[in-house]
Amino acid sequence: MMQEKRNKQRLITLVALLLATAGMLWLNSRGEAPTVNKDLFKTADLTTINEVVLRSAAGATQLKFSGSQWRVNDQFDADRGMIDVLFATLRQAEPRRPVAGVQRDSIAKVLEQSGVEVTLISGGEKIDVFYAGGNRQKTQAYFMRPGDTPYVVTIPGYRVYTAGIFELAEQGWRSRYVFGFNWRNFSSLEAKFPGKETAGFRVELDDHQYFGIRGLALEQTDTAKLNNYLDAVSLLQVQEYQTPSPVLDSLGKMAPLFFIEVRDVGGTAYTLELFPFRPSSTDVSARAVPLIGRIDRRDWAVFRESDLLSLIQPKAFFSKE
Repeated sequence: MMQEKRNKQRLITLVALLLATAGMLWLNSRGEAPTVNKDLFKTADLTTINEVVLRSAAGATQLKFSGSQWRVNDQFDADRGMIDVLFATLRQAEPRRPVAGVQRDSIAKVLEQSGVEVTLISGGEKIDVFYAGGNRQKTQAYFMRPGDTPYVVTIPGYRVYTAGIFELAEQGWRSRYVFGFNWRNFSSLEAKFPGKETAGFRVELDDHQYFGIRGLALEQTDTAKLNNYLDAVSLLQVQEYQTPSPVLDSLGKMAPLFFIEVRDVGGTAYTLELFPFRPSSTDVSARAVPLIGRIDRRDWAVFRESDLLSLIQPKAFFSKE
């Protein structure tokens, strides 16, 4: 009898547990969050987008396709790699979940005031608009359509700060190639060493469309060295663009160590001046880079020393003798 009584008690307890579990499952299903639309921030056809405007409290950056090249604010060629990253982000970014209710209003306000308004345009017509931003640590990204709920956004399979690409300043979008022109339109190249005039030289195309150095006979010219030199010029890239400052303004009044000018058949000149300047140890650009340059007498940038060594060559370097 005692054993039978215990079995009944156990059965009652088991039934109670089952009922409690069923009740919890029912309650959870009632409060279950709705499925998030993974395509919420994806524009239907990105191939038609030919302009992207990124607007924030710091200003606006316009990225526009000119027909053959993306341009930054109608002033500079854009870095093709960064454009690819931008469109890859637009294609792959997905909302994981809405921001928690207690944070929605505050995060929405931050996105509107401190985030980046991303506008996608096709043929002058606005196709899509949303805000992008994140937390202070840049570990969590948020997207939000105007007047809507902010969402936590990720790129599936990658641990990246998804909003980072939209937060780039103008300089971050610029092509890093210094001499951004078509070599088929090459007219001349002139290199100068102020104070060492005899080291300077001028490269031109001769009547047979061969590259040669003025004053140096073709049979005396090491054409392999010359061709390698021209390749190095065409591939030269900036390590990091610099923000204008009084220090750089003062530096620009000094004579450069080296000056190079390339002209195309249309008469457009592309110039680079290199100065003997080493950033201070506290400067964020101080990475054992001994020279800083000014591009087209306007834009400052630092360069890796290894990238410059092949360019700073005197005229005698190209002689076979």
